[in-house]
Amino acid sequence: MTETTGEHPVTARANGPTVVLDLLDGLGVALDLAQARTLLEQLQAAIAQAERLDD
Repeated sequence: MTETTGEHPVTARANGPTVVLDLLDGLGVALDLAQARTLLEQLQAAIAQAERLDD
């Protein structure tokens, strides 16, 4: 998955038993599955809150 609507693309990919977030300037963050699931939940909550604040 690549998000390109911002200035810099952010990509998430599977790499063996981890999920890697490829961020700016070649920076990558490897997360185990539990960390990736927790981050997903936090992102979904933050997005929902941001959408409510945008209304």
